[in-house]
Amino acid sequence: MKMWRALGYDYLKSNNIILQEKDAQEMTTMSLKMSSTFIKERFKLEKSSETIYDEMKDIARNFYKNDCLLKIGAREILQDFKNMNYKMLLGTGTPHEFLEPFLEREDLYKYFSDIITCDGIGIKKDNPNFFLFCSEKLNSNPKDVTLIDDAFFALKAAKTLGMKTIGVYDEVNKNVLDILKSVSDQFVYNLSDIKL
Repeated sequence: MKMWRALGYDYLKSNNIILQEKDAQEMTTMSLKMSSTFIKERFKLEKSSETIYDEMKDIARNFYKNDCLLKIGAREILQDFKNMNYKMLLGTGTPHEFLEPFLEREDLYKYFSDIITCDGIGIKKDNPNFFLFCSEKLNSNPKDVTLIDDAFFALKAAKTLGMKTIGVYDEVNKNVLDILKSVSDQFVYNLSDIKL
């Protein structure tokens, strides 16, 4: 989340625009393609949304290929869930083309039955329909699915469907911890603290 927030700020700053917190928060619910269109329309840039996307995606792709790290406890909890025969799906606002080098480098594909991206289905993660789609891909009723996420808007959307929610601390969400905790059935600072 930190990289995505910085990407919007830095990109707009390079175009002599200061990103306001309200707009930054709105962008965190979007995929990069959605953000590119938002930036074009919101800030009336002369560049096309495709050009904005291309300029931002090079930065994001490089981050996922070289610098992205797993959260503490992520690999261990994924292996534990796999050992318990939990069916796992990755639902993300990050485009698959950025994720792929990271998932391959960290050998994570083996944990997920499917990967759903906002761009892939055209629905943002603040929309309950994103999580309804994910539940259907798992052949499960949303009430039988648990979402683990560090974004309060995703947890809130999933909770409207009756999903169980586990909120995870991230430095970027420290300003909204009260909201994050309010939409979480369980809140953890580290993934290794999750109790199912």
